[in-house]
Amino acid sequence: MVLLIDDDKDDCDIFCDAANQVSECKCHCVHSPVDALSVLAKTQKLPICIFLDINMPVMDGFAVLKQIRSNPKFSNVPVVVYSTTPNPNEAKRALASGADRFIRKTSDYSRLVSMLREVKTELIDGRLGNR
Repeated sequence: MVLLIDDDKDDCDIFCDAANQVSECKCHCVHSPVDALSVLAKTQKLPICIFLDINMPVMDGFAVLKQIRSNPKFSNVPVVVYSTTPNPNEAKRALASGADRFIRKTSDYSRLVSMLREVKTELIDGRLGNR
């Protein structure tokens, strides 16, 4: 399972469609950061990758990332921050906070598919071989 934590339902639909083109793995979207942390706490099967938006209500993506990275259960799960923020400092902050990658949301569907292929090749495929 690929997990996307994003409060924007349209972005979730587009992302999951693109993810399904890249991998046969199921894409699951959770719209609330609080719900996402609850899902992760209860899950038996770890996601192969977590994609995380930054700008969300109640709890921002940095707080979610901190919670994920503080749990040893998720130490080998890649986390990709997936956000619209144009601020390069946010990307640096995400990486410094434990994200494996930062990618900017795009309205270009083929570009999204391409970015997800890169993530799959560079972050996911190698780790799956090590599990």
